[in-house]
Amino acid sequence: MRNWWIRSWDPSYRELRIDDLHSPRDLAQIAYDVGVQLGIGSLKELSGFQRNADRQRELASLARLERRIRNKTSELVADLVAGWIEFARR
Repeated sequence: MRNWWIRSWDPSYRELRIDDLHSPRDLAQIAYDVGVQLGIGSLKELSGFQRNADRQRELASLARLERRIRNKTSELVADLVAGWIEFARR
């Protein structure tokens, strides 16, 4: 079973564009904020048995998906580098 989290968008929401960034510090602040928001959804205390069972499931999933994760990571890093090159030209 998959867990789904549904939330309505705040009316002021808009996508971030590269033109919105004026310095590397802007990007760092956004990355930090995103990490905090994503991390807050996974804070929960589990018993030792539950924690071990979850850990084993996560390891099995990673083993099955490792190649896809590596490929996607490489793709994302290439996009990131290209974005920083574009950002540096501005």
